Amino acid sequence: MIVRALLLMPGIDEQESPMTPTPTALNGHGPCEANKCSSPTKSCSNKGDGRLSRSISEDAGEPDWAKRIVALMGQYPLAYSFCLMHKDSIYAVRDCFGNRPLVLGKVPGLYDPEKVDAWIVASETCCFKDVGCKAIGEVLPGEIVKITRNGIESVARAPPKLHVSRKLTTAFCVFEYVYFARGDTFFEGQQVYSVRERCGRQLAKESWVEADIVSNVPDSATAAALGFSAESGIPYKEVLIKNPYVGRTFIQPSNRLRQLAVSKKFGALAENFAGKRIIIVDDSIVRGNTLQAIVKLLRDAGAKEVHVRAACPPVRNPCYMGINIPTRKELIANQMTVEEMPAFFGADSVSYLSIEGLRTAVEQGIKENPRETNEGEWAQVNKKGHCVACLTGEYPVTVQEELDW
Repeated sequence: MIVRALLLMPGIDEQESPMTPTPTALNGHGPCEANKCSSPTKSCSNKGDGRLSRSISEDAGEPDWAKRIVALMGQYPLAYSFCLMHKDSIYAVRDCFGNRPLVLGKVPGLYDPEKVDAWIVASETCCFKDVGCKAIGEVLPGEIVKITRNGIESVARAPPKLHVSRKLTTAFCVFEYVYFARGDTFFEGQQVYSVRERCGRQLAKESWVEADIVSNVPDSATAAALGFSAESGIPYKEVLIKNPYVGRTFIQPSNRLRQLAVSKKFGALAENFAGKRIIIVDDSIVRGNTLQAIVKLLRDAGAKEVHVRAACPPVRNPCYMGINIPTRKELIANQMTVEEMPAFFGADSVSYLSIEGLRTAVEQGIKENPRETNEGEWAQVNKKGHCVACLTGEYPVTVQEELDW
């Protein structure tokens, strides 16, 4: 998990910049560069010479950046969260579907807690505590927040976009809960760890099997495994130890590098499970390289049975919104049926959480954003919508048919 943050310190002298303000992506892709767009969505297309229309109404003199950004958002529906700095102001912007997270925080004054020493914009709340920051809420989908030495102000909100389902709904990336975000981060008023634990409980209801131990693939599946254990009554015990010096195998650029990384990444705690039946819970199964190596490791160390459970439905589709989910042919769920997977993994059984189960676990704890005003067209929008395109193939906007990722 990588969190990037941008701070604005009140009281810093305004300085003129000779450079034209440009968006900086905090999480996901920013708007496409003029005349070089490779976006897979029909809605995302360059117009004219790529510059914002000069027909935008502006008073003489200083440009109206809020209006310019709204016009930009009208052309590019997703997926981005970015900050734009101009002179002594920062504009924090989130796409109209809220696909990528963007949170706001403030650092209370050192000598007077009622004052603010700094404002922070980040992709996750977990980084706030490192600088003594207090979260104040998420940037709303379609919102433009202006930050200056005088404080923060919501200066504009782009109109909502119609989802491909013909509904007005947000489409926050569900994989933030499944895998990407750190467990102590808060999204939509709930902690990511709690969502993962509920996924594990739901998984136990849907795919219980007789076993001696419930364990997990460290570390993002820990909460799900504990939830599975609590719901099933089967004790939790660690069976794997993770090498902290090996990075995420998910984002390695080739199969060979991923397989080598997996072999270095885990060690077996054989005395905890030798001769016992194990339920091993993973957050998701994408290519299957990691699980295949893990099941072999557990078998070689003396496991009597190994039952694989995934706290996420099968991943069948690539992500076009800035996440490194591979081509369809690389995804294990497209290569074989669930019934064929035990033989491939060397496991006794394999089962996934259902789409309905994932939705239930995610939506159960959602609380309304305290910054939400429900004004105008946004009053009709479902604020609990999530993008599950990688699982169902239904993207928030229409995808070009000729793409075969």
